[in-house]
Parts: sequence; C-alpha cells; structure tokens
Amino acid sequence: MRKDNKGFSLLEMIIVLGIAAILAGSAVSFSGYIRYANDKGCAEKLYAGIDKLQVTSMAKKDKKFLVVWRENNEFYYDVYSYDASVVSGDSVTIKNDGCTACMDRANGTKLGNSALSMKYKKTSDHTYSELVNDGDCFCIGYAMDGSYSSSFTDAEEILIQSTSGAGTIYTIKLVAETGKHFIY
Repeated sequence: MRKDNKGFSLLEMIIVLGIAAILAGSAVSFSGYIRYANDKGCAEKLYAGIDKLQVTSMAKKDKKFLVVWRENNEFYYDVYSYDASVVSGDSVTIKNDGCTACMDRANGTKLGNSALSMKYKKTSDHTYSELVNDGDCFCIGYAMDGSYSSSFTDAEEILIQSTSGAGTIYTIKLVAETGKHFIY
C-alpha cells in the first residue's frame, strides 16, 4: 500500500528554518558594515577634497577654499575661488568668525547623511564645534605657499563618527604651518 504524503517532514522544516536564521543573521551583520562604511567613506571623500584643494591652490593663481556644511540633515562640501574682497558664488559669505554657507546641495559633493556626526576643532580657540543644524559650516583655505590660510581656515582637526557612537572615530588633522593633512 502506497501513501501519498504531500506535507513537509519535521526534518525538512528544521533545515529551512536553519537556513532562514543564517540569512537573517548575515543581513543584520551586513547592515552594520554599511553604517560603518558611511563614516569611513565620508572621511575619505573629505580628505580627497582637501588634497585636491591643496593642489589647485598651489598650481593656480586664484586662491581656493573648501566649505563643509550641513543641510537637510546631510553633509556636503564644495570648493570656491576667492580674493581678498570678492567671493565667487552668491551664496557664500566669509566672516571674521568663520563662514556662513547657504548652498544648494546640487552644487556640493555629498559626504554623508544624518547617521554621521561631524565636529571640528576651531583654530581660534581650540574648542570643538559640531555641525548640528542646517547652515552650520566651516572653511579650509590654502595660501599660495601651500600652508593653510589663517584668514580662511576655521578648522585644525575634523572628527567624523557614526551618530550611534559605535565604531571608529575618523580624524583629519590639518597642520597649519606646513599645509599637510593626515587621516587616522
């Protein structure tokens, strides 16, 4: 007599549940890597932007500065030309206490989103300030000799970390006298 079984056996069900558990665990751990990749990617993009700024400032007659800002819970940067009195770009104003930027994010390079925290150490008083609100920003500018321009550089150190507080804090250190910068 032949039985026509159309259901699952207990062993088949245990195997399927085991495979599902392994896949779910992999997805959760992979999402953690994506979050950490965001802060590392942000630090690397900003570091590359500072490299490019240094090269173009030393190679060309017009001086350049880089502005990092927060807009709509996202971080951006862009490079602008300046001279002592005029700044190219209607939306950038340079003040004695730093820069105020109201830039269209379509023009800037996106560094990261609200899953990041970005702080910078001020050159004026060596305290840390965080980019928390829309319009918060800082500038980095080079002089023709390759050193950082004291009138256009607000930051001597930049800290980038996940807002969860977990993971690595990426630091970009700017050495004012030599114009060198390091990431660690």
